[in-house]
Parts: sequence; structure tokens; C-alpha cells
Amino acid sequence: MTLSPAAASSSPAAPSSSLRERRRRETARVIQLATVRLGCAHGLDHVTIEMISAEAGISPRTFFNYYAYKEQAVWCDPPEFDPAAVRVFAQGTGPLMEDLEVLLVDHLAQLEADRDLFAGIRILAEQNPKLLVLKETSLLALRVKLTDILQQRLTAEDPATLQLCALMLLDTVRLSIERWSCGEAASIAVSVRDMLQRLRHGAALFGEGMGS
Repeated sequence: MTLSPAAASSSPAAPSSSLRERRRRETARVIQLATVRLGCAHGLDHVTIEMISAEAGISPRTFFNYYAYKEQAVWCDPPEFDPAAVRVFAQGTGPLMEDLEVLLVDHLAQLEADRDLFAGIRILAEQNPKLLVLKETSLLALRVKLTDILQQRLTAEDPATLQLCALMLLDTVRLSIERWSCGEAASIAVSVRDMLQRLRHGAALFGEGMGS
């Protein structure tokens, strides 16, 4: 597994980001890469803040300016949805699933250069209970965000229906990332499209079953 610091700046920054914000995001990514790299090599329990700092080329004090503890450096906050893309989706009039596919593919394309990183995170998460807690917290936040995005477009739908739809999309995103990070899909876009097609098929199966 190769995790090079150069990957830290591979994700496109939001147009409104300042230079200072971009540099902070890049430093956070360098720390994350160093933590995952060391964790995969030695086991996260055996990795110290001093080791991470040396690997990342920073001081321990700088580490704590970004993360409270090493597990947090592994599972950092996911990228935000582009507000402009969310507005386009919310105002869209095309088929819902097609517009969702465009939104999710464009959003997750930010991760494309980080396949090895996500593979490492997946391995570490399976070994570390703290990372599993952080993962569930992150997924909960994403579910809330997906619910909000759906509500902006489907204003007449009741909250429970939107929450259920968000849960299905959440699992679609999670499985898409897992399959891609394992090398089962050529790209994150291919993985997302494949999982959305499976979601459509599953919905059709439920429709047939309820109609019989």
C-alpha cells in the first residue's frame, strides 16, 4: 500500500476556499496519510503522536492543532457537498434517481485519488473499536445531510419517508466506497453507478412483492 503525501492536495478545493483554508486542509491530509501509513505498518495501538508528527514533518503541537487524538486523524471529516451542486439537484426536474446519480458521482469523485487511503482506513477500522465509533458518527452526520438534501427537492414528502430514503442512499454510498477501496470497481464513479442500479433493482423487487 502506497500512501504518499502528494495525495494530500489531490482533491479539488471549493472555489470559495481561501489559501489559508486550503493549506490547512492539505496539512490535515498529510497528517491523516502519515497516521494511516504508520497504523497499517505497525498497528495503530503501537503508533504514537511523536511518530505521526515525525512522519508528517510537523511538531506534536501542530498535530494537536488539527486532531485531539490519533484515531481522529485516521477518520477525519468527509468532504462537504458543493452548495452549487446541491442547488442544481434541489431545483432539478429530471428523473430523481438520475439527478441523484449526478450529485453523488460528482461529490465522491473528490475521493478518486485516495483509493489506497480508504483501503487503509477500512483495515484499521476493523481492528480498532474507537474507529468504528467515529465511523458510525460520520455516517450519522452524512445521513442527516442526505435527508436535508432530499428535503430541499421533495418538499411535500413527510420526514419519515425522507429519512428512510436517506438511509438507503447512505448504504449505497458506504458500499460504493467499500467496493471501490477493495479494488472491485475501476473507479468510484463506476462503483456508485453500479450500486445505484442495484438500488433500483431492489426497489423494483419490493414493488413486485408488495403488489403480489
